[in-house]
Amino acid sequence: MIKLEQFKHDGSNNKLFTHPSSKPINYSDGENFENYIYDKIINSKDVSIRSQDLKKAIIDWPSKYHFSLARSFLCILRINYQFIN
Repeated sequence: MIKLEQFKHDGSNNKLFTHPSSKPINYSDGENFENYIYDKIINSKDVSIRSQDLKKAIIDWPSKYHFSLARSFLCILRINYQFIN
């Protein structure tokens, strides 16, 4: 079972915590899209789960994947499932 205390901060300012067994994923939707996502996050006043700024930034499938409310719920459910089971 994965335990919360196993996750370590990556040392950056991006509040990213990773599990020691995690491996990098070498996937990208392309530099232009990655820049679009970065720009929308950096320039949003609200980046919470219910952010209207990010909701307005949904223009296609990749942006929906990253910014949709449904995805945030899936992440929460997965984390809760891993810690409960």
